[in-house]
Amino acid sequence: MAVDGGTGLLGRGLARRLAGRIVLDRIDVAIPGGAVTALVGPNGAGKSTLLRLLAGIDRPDGGQTTLDGVHVGGLGARERARRIAHMPQVAPVHWPLVGRDVVALGRLPHGASLDRLSADDEHAVACAIARTDTASLAGRRVDTLSAGETARLMLARALATGADALLADEPVASLDPARQIEALALLRSEAGRGVAVAVVLHDLALAGRFADHVVVLTAGRVAASGAARDVLMPATLEAVYGVRFVLLDIDGVPVPVAVGR
Repeated sequence: MAVDGGTGLLGRGLARRLAGRIVLDRIDVAIPGGAVTALVGPNGAGKSTLLRLLAGIDRPDGGQTTLDGVHVGGLGARERARRIAHMPQVAPVHWPLVGRDVVALGRLPHGASLDRLSADDEHAVACAIARTDTASLAGRRVDTLSAGETARLMLARALATGADALLADEPVASLDPARQIEALALLRSEAGRGVAVAVVLHDLALAGRFADHVVVLTAGRVAASGAARDVLMPATLEAVYGVRFVLLDIDGVPVPVAVGR
């Protein structure tokens, strides 16, 4: 999978060891600008680790990541956070902030503070809240919210950053089906404005419906990558997951569904 026109995130030869175990084994991966790339694979395949390396949060034990041709490891912390929004699988908030302030955290890389937002910051926060339908959560303390409500605020925070790349680790895991579709539609709209979007998903049906590209990881290696309809095929998935898959046609899109061993 090539990076279209040189835009987007590109990882080459990425390697990572944790506690003496190889988590990523010198893999190449591309997250093109203007597209949604789904990262899928069994538990422990290295998906979350890969996102952290692509975001520049962790240093690889080998290889490097570039964003639009610029070495991510050479970016300052603020510029990196401004250009790459990372939505972790678990995003604890250590203070009892209200929802609006949680979203406003996405503007800190732009030099904002919670008590001093520029007009541009205010506009970005308001737009992110509107797009994620979280106005009803804006005045509530985040430590009183459900996991799903918190996840929606975290997505709003990522959107408020206005980054060139958005990396989301299981952003829909705690959402009900309607909210899952809304969240993934938002990520598609971000890709529509040129953002390089990568999303870790365990629901392969959602990956088939919303992703342009898919990277399948297993045991720290890339088992397959390419266009979603080419990669999400039963033979490939059965070899990785060890269960049988069938394809269902949903609005003309082939969607894989696990049906048993």
